[in-house]
Amino acid sequence: MVLIARLLGAASYGIFAGYAGLASALGAFTGLGFGLTLLQEVSRERARFGSSLRHAGMATLLSGLGLWLLFTAIANTLLGHAVSALAVACIGVAEIVAFPATILSSYAYQAHERPGMAGVMYTIVPLGNLLAVALYFLFGEGDSLLAYAPYHAAVACAASATAWCFMRHQLRPPAADRRLPTRGETVESASYSLMRVIDTAMVSLDKSLVLRLAGAEVAGWYTVAFRLVSVLSIPVSALAMAALPRLFRARGRLNDGRLVTGLLIASLAFGSVGAVGMLAGAALLPWLLGPTFANAAHAAQMLCLAPLLMGLTATGANVLVTSDRRALRMAAQVSGLAVLYGLATTLIPRYGILGAAVMLQGALAVTATLLWLAVFLRPTVPTEPTETTSR
Repeated sequence: MVLIARLLGAASYGIFAGYAGLASALGAFTGLGFGLTLLQEVSRERARFGSSLRHAGMATLLSGLGLWLLFTAIANTLLGHAVSALAVACIGVAEIVAFPATILSSYAYQAHERPGMAGVMYTIVPLGNLLAVALYFLFGEGDSLLAYAPYHAAVACAASATAWCFMRHQLRPPAADRRLPTRGETVESASYSLMRVIDTAMVSLDKSLVLRLAGAEVAGWYTVAFRLVSVLSIPVSALAMAALPRLFRARGRLNDGRLVTGLLIASLAFGSVGAVGMLAGAALLPWLLGPTFANAAHAAQMLCLAPLLMGLTATGANVLVTSDRRALRMAAQVSGLAVLYGLATTLIPRYGILGAAVMLQGALAVTATLLWLAVFLRPTVPTEPTETTSR
């Protein structure tokens, strides 16, 4: 982020972030939910890994290519800018095809309870971005988004393919016993797909809304501050990810209450540290990124509660989805999205970066509150494992 922002400047970086945000929202459809179905089924029965990986891989490739073409066709119309079709396509392929494929590799490691390697998969594309910037400095010409975008796309695709091959080499999936998924798996995956789209939209479309309503430069300041939020939210996100297999096996039984309570306490603790980190790190942003990002420090200070709220949202959402309460999770997140859009259209045109900060934190606060109310006020009925369940 630091290198790309210094390379492009606030306005061009804001355009890049706005288009990448829209692409990420569409990319949430990539895979049609089969990746989360893999995580659920393989966490419970390792023998399903070969078939589940085949189905998820096919769905990721085919749906990703279709969504990439759709994004290339509609992005300029939706965001109100006239960016080169080549640049739009390059941004899209990285977010809609490459990054979802690395997420699928991460799900495969999570299902085998290898959270360290699952986390490594999430670093592959960002490391690829560093390599892309280095290659651009060596061989690129001009300081524009159009000049940089092909390097960004090519390295992202190469990084994703590397992650996929490495995962298959380490986990050695058996041959699939079914070429096509069953109807039940397809329905289950579709519900997961809708859930993931709603989940991703909150932290993707916000940048697109800021670009559309406040312009490229404000979008650049906001995105830089949001990246700091994302970094400071990593401890809670990693904890929530590592707990997924155990939560899937527990399926909301009351005897798993200690794990849920521990996740909540950890979210509050790490989130509070993250809030302090936002205030302390804000002054560094203009120094790191250059004079065009002078107002990014103010944006980071106004977003100081976002790491706490983001952590609470991530852990609460994972508890609900693994205890067969997806409808409650989606209802909470749809409510948050409605708040996000309402605050954006009301506040951003009038207050700029302040309105953007209120937009994100207000939406996260509503979502986190509703998620944890659903966790504690609507518990599932305790169940005892039966002989059929064990099999």
